[in-house]
Amino acid sequence: LSSLEKIVENEPVWKNSTESRILYALVLAKNNRMQDACNVFAGLEENKALSDEMRLNYVRILIESSKNEQAFALAEKIDSTQAVYFQALAKFNLNEWSESALLFEKYLAGEKSDTKQKTFALFYQGYALFRNLNFSHSCDVLLDFASRYSNHELVWNALITAAHAASQNSDFEKAQFAAESALGRASDEVKKQESVTLCASIYSDSKNYAKAEALLSPYLKQSDAFALQCSFSLAQIYALQNKIKEADSVYSSLKNKKSDRNISEEAVYRRGELFYSVNDFKTASSRFSEYTMQFPYGRFYDSALFYEAECQSELQQAEKALLKYELLVRNFPASSYRYPALKKLCMLYRQ
Repeated sequence: LSSLEKIVENEPVWKNSTESRILYALVLAKNNRMQDACNVFAGLEENKALSDEMRLNYVRILIESSKNEQAFALAEKIDSTQAVYFQALAKFNLNEWSESALLFEKYLAGEKSDTKQKTFALFYQGYALFRNLNFSHSCDVLLDFASRYSNHELVWNALITAAHAASQNSDFEKAQFAAESALGRASDEVKKQESVTLCASIYSDSKNYAKAEALLSPYLKQSDAFALQCSFSLAQIYALQNKIKEADSVYSSLKNKKSDRNISEEAVYRRGELFYSVNDFKTASSRFSEYTMQFPYGRFYDSALFYEAECQSELQQAEKALLKYELLVRNFPASSYRYPALKKLCMLYRQ
């Protein structure tokens, strides 16, 4: 690169040579001097000195430089299947999911050889469809990718996204297959934990509670953050089955876990919600009060205030309920609970 800079910039014969400047631009790119490479290519493009093959190199460098709009505009001028791939990739990077998915589909239809680039295009198409909320088509494309290219570096990503897509579409059979396959292909602990969490969620959503509990149980014995997450998920599964005592017991075991304040805080709040859901207003009121005292600046403080007031209202403790509603209305003007609290205040004032 040092030699080229001296020669190309200082010797007229080289400076005016298209071939030497193309070589210079490519070497600049190889040395991660993308902006300098783009500048050289821009001059060559302006002088109409680039072949379509070299224009594709320029497009690739523009994409690697995050100049996706410029890359797309240039790729549109090139009549080749490869140019369609770069158009799709540029739109993908711009989060323009609908156009990206359509362009990847066009590229895949036109590309006859089974290239490495084609395998990535199939994954990108499936992911773009997912981000465009086309869950059914996305799931089919990503499962097709995982089936065709089972050893690909993105196979786990494809399976986990397919599971999310199928779950969003309430296709629990496909969701379960994809999530279980992702769990089987997880190559590290992070991916394994994400797969377990998603599998358990899908089992729960499809009311296969026993399977969800069996999947989570082995991780409860660990003494790490994931064990806390699994315990919290198990409590939620118990709650869905109306197993109030079991759910409360698990939430209770989490409320003093200082290693994860978010889980600890939510566990305390959910204990109140748990008893409120079965009209045990006395216990629920006590639980919500515990939350507001323990987490005075907590994420659920306004909802805990509201439901504690609701419990007190049900228990004929009107004065206590009034104080809670007033506190909520005064201190949380943006809360979604403010309007129902105002309505309850009006009713109580009339009484």
